[in-house]
Amino acid sequence: MLKSRCIRRLLSVAVLGLGTFTPRPASAAAPRVEPPARATEDADKAIPSANYLRVVDADDGQRVRLETSVRTMTRDGAPTVYLVGVSHVGDAGYYKALQEFLDEQSVVLFEGVKPSGVGEASKLAGDDAGRASLTERRIRLLATLVERHRTEHGEYPGSLDDALKAMSRPLARIASGAMVDGWGRALEYIFKPADPSGGVPKGSFDIMSLGSDGAAGGEGFAKDRAYSRQKKLTKGEIGDKRDGIQVQLADALGLEFQLTAIDYSHDSWRNSDMSIDEVQARLKESGASGEALFNMLDGSSLPAKAMSLLLGVVKSSPAMRSMAKLMMIEMLARADDLMTSSTAMGEASAKLMRVIVLDRNQVVLADLKKVIEAEGNVPTVALFYGAGHLRDMESVMTGEMGYAFSGERWFPAIEMDLKKAGISRAQAEQMRGSVRDSMGGQTGKKRVPKKE
Repeated sequence: MLKSRCIRRLLSVAVLGLGTFTPRPASAAAPRVEPPARATEDADKAIPSANYLRVVDADDGQRVRLETSVRTMTRDGAPTVYLVGVSHVGDAGYYKALQEFLDEQSVVLFEGVKPSGVGEASKLAGDDAGRASLTERRIRLLATLVERHRTEHGEYPGSLDDALKAMSRPLARIASGAMVDGWGRALEYIFKPADPSGGVPKGSFDIMSLGSDGAAGGEGFAKDRAYSRQKKLTKGEIGDKRDGIQVQLADALGLEFQLTAIDYSHDSWRNSDMSIDEVQARLKESGASGEALFNMLDGSSLPAKAMSLLLGVVKSSPAMRSMAKLMMIEMLARADDLMTSSTAMGEASAKLMRVIVLDRNQVVLADLKKVIEAEGNVPTVALFYGAGHLRDMESVMTGEMGYAFSGERWFPAIEMDLKKAGISRAQAEQMRGSVRDSMGGQTGKKRVPKKE
């Protein structure tokens, strides 16, 4: 029972991250061989929980699967819009089926926070006050990545280019757009190598902007700005080096991670999301901690570290892997309730989720409106986002944009054969009931009645 409670609590950490913030890993793992996914038109014995996620009991309860939906939205004289909800971990065949569906669409607007300096960064900067604020944030962002380089490699990089080459792809994308200050001039990286004889065992660095006038010295907005004049980075900002928690989760449970399984390189696919500058600004406005942003990127938060340790045990134990996989299926199907409940998450995490879910949704919907207004010959548009985003998107489309729901199609994301896993139907129902009880208590909602 204790083991079950630990798995349930720590899986909830991963569930809150799924469908929200999904950077691409530096390299893709070798693909696993899975049976091809099939899109399901019938619901078998579905346990409905949300419009975009559900659990289905099939083969007289011997098989359990998590499914995600593609909901069709239509409006006279406008492109057909497919709201494609996705689970960020799943069977390989699931992503193959989604890829085939998405490749048929005219335009795909997909999730993925953009590098610094992309999107609305110039509007965020605005006047000199805004440019100065943007400069300070970029200096600190680069300082964070430089410190993380030292944590991983044991020394500071000789240049920012050296740091970029050593970074994972998501962090390199972010850093590459943060190399200039708010006035468009390159930030200067000043590096002093380690000198044990001189009392500098680890070396030192600084990152500097010459301000609005581009000259040394000055006052007001023209004064120089440097990391050495900011408060030191906290341990939480620096974090440690490890794979993101979603990658670890997929690996521990024998699943695939979405961003290694889906091909985003098509010309008709467009990155529709906020930039890192915008996310940082919104977090600051909301009072949420900026540290959480980096912790979500690399899994260095305290709960994520605990999750990482447990996942190592799960990976080595077939029994625990089966238990965790079944509980995750049930939990993911109710992720919407957990993600939107400040009772479950705490107010600080709720502020973070509002930024990385609802605020980012506004960007996607604005891009959709531009496609509708400027590209009238586009017959179909797919919004490809984590399932947790799409309930809000659909609400805006029906309430403000004149669209109506006209059909849905379900794709099996994770399928589990209980007999092969060594779990009886009674054991499965007990574990799933435990998850439902726990999540019902966290969100303040009643438990889903037990099926006879």
